Amino acid sequence: ISQRRKYSISERIGVHFTKADYYIGQGDYLAARDELEDILELDLDNVRAVELVVRLNSILSIMK
Repeated sequence: ISQRRKYSISERIGVHFTKADYYIGQGDYLAARDELEDILELDLDNVRAVELVVRLNSILSIMK
């Protein structure tokens, strides 16, 4: 019988930050923002995610 491990919220947030950092490094700011928004669905008060979303929104508005 296969048991799937349930990941804690903090582990899930860590995965989303890792993905967001990767996407930022690749210049894919929309994908990075999506990952950060996923974090905020798990933890609305995550200051790091909020700050990064604000920065990415600024970058994306300049790129338009």
